[in-house]
Amino acid sequence: MQDSPLLLLDEPFAGIDAPSAELLSALFDDLAAEGRGLLMATHDIEQARSWDLVLCCNRVQIAFGDPAEVLTREVIERTYGASLVELPGDRPLAITPPHHHDHGEEAK
Repeated sequence: MQDSPLLLLDEPFAGIDAPSAELLSALFDDLAAEGRGLLMATHDIEQARSWDLVLCCNRVQIAFGDPAEVLTREVIERTYGASLVELPGDRPLAITPPHHHDHGEEAK
């Protein structure tokens, strides 16, 4: 890895197991403690809740700021272009994909 002040990471946790994710998180924490900036793309809302700042985009900027303030139901729905379903628990949100039906002649 180069000695860059800013790292751009596209889904760095995708496809890795939990122990590897923990090691990678520790590495990222160390890099941040050294003063490096980390900009990560993710679709994992729970992971994003642990970060210092969150930028939500869907072709345009939808929200930016502290995850506790930014990751609201409205922002998540606008970001993913999908509705949310309430599930029991501390964070009662689950994303559902857009649902379409074709009731035309082809459906018969």
